[in-house]
Amino acid sequence: MKFGVMVPHWGESSSPEAILRVAQEAEALGFDSLWLGDHVSVPLADNTAARDRFYEMVTTLGYLVGVTSRIKLGTGVMIIPYRHPVFVASSIATAHELSGGRIIFGGASGWMKAEFRALGVPYEARGARTDEYIKVIKHLWTNPRPQSFDGSFVQFGNIKFSPELYPGEIPPMWIGGNSRAAASRAVDMGDAWFPLHLSAGSFERRLAYLFELCEKRGREDPPLIAMGSSINFSPPGGIAPAGFQGAVPEVLELIGSYRDLGLDYLILDFPRQSLEKFIGSLAQFAEQVIPVFGP
Repeated sequence: MKFGVMVPHWGESSSPEAILRVAQEAEALGFDSLWLGDHVSVPLADNTAARDRFYEMVTTLGYLVGVTSRIKLGTGVMIIPYRHPVFVASSIATAHELSGGRIIFGGASGWMKAEFRALGVPYEARGARTDEYIKVIKHLWTNPRPQSFDGSFVQFGNIKFSPELYPGEIPPMWIGGNSRAAASRAVDMGDAWFPLHLSAGSFERRLAYLFELCEKRGREDPPLIAMGSSINFSPPGGIAPAGFQGAVPEVLELIGSYRDLGLDYLILDFPRQSLEKFIGSLAQFAEQVIPVFGP
């Protein structure tokens, strides 16, 4: 298994110092990747930490490129309909090239209706829009210029896209979302499927559906199976939400049960108590959990 870390770029405890220290500590400790969430206009009625502060994903990704050197950097996940796909293709390709090929591009269709409204993006047909935007991004990454596209939502002709990527060197495409539609999109368009916070039972059922789709659609190499979840080395019922929570032996057992079901990659969201506790939890996980599951 491989392990990634959500960067603390939202909530009251987020800060430039927190982003920098967590990124560099995670890299030094041997985690495989760093991940960023995506909100740009959270309504005041939202009662999550995202309402308090949220450093924008693409800008923060560029910052992480400059302050790290080896660790992979992922958008986990970008709400694809929020941004024009030509802009996304260029910004992600730029980060990928400047980072030496370390970007993982994760995307999903989104769910927060008020945020769609604030951005002037239609909430209806967001799934169809997401599918087309992914096609545009892949088209720009994999075809020689000049390029043209004639879709239902996006049309352009004879443009000079830059920076150009090369076959075999484009960012892997991770498809986010817990729904059957997301699993289907991952089979059709993704290198990985990336849900969040699924119970073991839901994970097993959704995974069976994904593999069934692979067989029906003739996909012989199923997507990589990833999941994001909270992690806390404290007794259940503490300050963190339920996820991979408990003493180290309990956390090891929980992660092992998901691995046995088919999980390849776990992205961890550590509790936002204080920066020093965050760093301590990173070190504890690197020392006591990662070696159990191999390099």
